[in-house]
Parts: sequence; C-alpha cells; structure tokens
Amino acid sequence: MNYSGSIGLNNTATILKELAGEIKPSLLLKTAKQYPQVAATQRLDYLLDKELGFQNLADVLYRSVKDRHLFPVSLSSKKIKGNEIDNK
Repeated sequence: MNYSGSIGLNNTATILKELAGEIKPSLLLKTAKQYPQVAATQRLDYLLDKELGFQNLADVLYRSVKDRHLFPVSLSSKKIKGNEIDNK
C-alpha cells in the first residue's frame, strides 16, 4: 500500500475487499517479506485487519514484518490518546 497516486482510501478499501477472497496467504507472505517498504506493508495490514476484518491476511502481513526494524507509523486517522500504540 503505497501512496503513488490518489485513488482515495475508500476506493482502496473497496478494491481490497473485492480481492481479499482471492489472495493466497502463502503468496502474500512471500511477497510481503520481499517488499522493502515496511510502512506500506503495515498500512495494508491495518486496512485488512481493522477496516475490512480479514484477520487471517492481516496476521500473514504481521508475520512478514514483525522481525524487521519497525518505526511507529500512524495508520489511523483517529487521534491516539497519550502513548496508546497498537504494537501489531
């Protein structure tokens, strides 16, 4: 999930929702491990998990980045209270 153009978050979520049933978890894991932009993978994980409810695919993405050096990235447009961070 990289912001190379402006199709909008709603359009992105709609496309993901339609495609999620066709995504093979094993291929997603392999691809995500090779993808260099960790923040983009985190954003996709967030959308699949929190916005669309595809926990199984989100878990695959989490496994692909959990051992990499991560920096906190704001994934939600909602304000965070204090130091409240979702470590997943």
